[in-house]
Amino acid sequence: MNTLAARNLVVLPLADVDHGNINRMCQALAQGLRQCGLEPVIIDYREPGEAPVRRLEHLVSSGRVLSIVALNAVGFPLTAHDLIARQGVRLFVFGTDHPCHLYPLMEAAPAGTTLSFPSASNVACCRGWGLNSFDFLHVAHGAEPRTPTAWADRGIPLLLVGNLRQSSAQLRAAWTTRGTEIPVLEAMADMLDDGGAPTLESLCQHALAATGNSDGPLAAPRAIAKMMRYFDPYARALVREDMLHGLARLPLTVVGDWSGLGTSVPDTIRFTGPLDSKTVQHMAEHAQCVVDTTPGYYSSHERLFEGLAGGSLVAMIGQTDFDDLNSSGALVQANRPEHLADRIAQLLDDGKDLGQRANAGRAVVLRDHTWTSRARCIKDALCGGMAPPRS
Repeated sequence: MNTLAARNLVVLPLADVDHGNINRMCQALAQGLRQCGLEPVIIDYREPGEAPVRRLEHLVSSGRVLSIVALNAVGFPLTAHDLIARQGVRLFVFGTDHPCHLYPLMEAAPAGTTLSFPSASNVACCRGWGLNSFDFLHVAHGAEPRTPTAWADRGIPLLLVGNLRQSSAQLRAAWTTRGTEIPVLEAMADMLDDGGAPTLESLCQHALAATGNSDGPLAAPRAIAKMMRYFDPYARALVREDMLHGLARLPLTVVGDWSGLGTSVPDTIRFTGPLDSKTVQHMAEHAQCVVDTTPGYYSSHERLFEGLAGGSLVAMIGQTDFDDLNSSGALVQANRPEHLADRIAQLLDDGKDLGQRANAGRAVVLRDHTWTSRARCIKDALCGGMAPPRS
């Protein structure tokens, strides 16, 4: 049997993805795994031909691979599961969104696959689906340590980075093709507007009950996951629109493609349009406060941790799953965008201790929420249940 010392390679795939942050996080996690004593190996599926696949097959056959770790399932092997199992290689999916988006993969993944998700509630959601052949973990996003810009040199009071290529109204209009799912989706939208349930899955369950579908075919896990995959982009767009209009009276800079707003663009906001990642990072490092635009049922996002690690305050809907972050003073938190705007305005107007608050948040992230911290959780999960090669 191979020992852990001999079998310490962790394969991390890169590929063409809609958002470069997945590949960027993959590289950061690789560095974290190296800090934890493992040997990460990047396989870039953007290379031409069969070379990446052949390299993966060679590595797996070597008997030295501990795990294949796929961020958001990018590069997750859909074949050769028998070879992977014979070599005792652990399959690990690092999810960055709600598990409903990976439900189709779970139907195809082999038993024993480990999946992690960024919000603690996501784990209970998966277990509620009865997917007992998998291991589920809560592993939040992380951040890389870097030297922060001095507070006095931060010339951007409030920075929001994101895209809105389709409005919430456009996304909701697309539901007209969903047949029997339409009443459930509409009920979810009404409940979200009213403050709704604390998680996406409970929002769906409440909507199923309200529409008399709790015991019907729409209550099956596959159907629930499918409806949530339609609803989540709508909820994200709605929060971004509400956030934008709620913060319009503040000195807000917005980066990204916001063409979905149409003509309803507040003229008080500075829009830069899409920018390259280096420019965006430079702007973030010169921002006093970075805005996280995800709905409240997401308690983790890379922008949150990267903002704090860079020495900025971070404004968000809801709370994180970590008491040390929630109590650090570096997070500006509220349950609704308009309330968040009031809190941000109060802080910026007061101006007291903002730098100290930001430093306190950064210290918490560097202590317990770096990518090395996340890599340590993954290593513990992989090595604690290390599968021997099948003879």
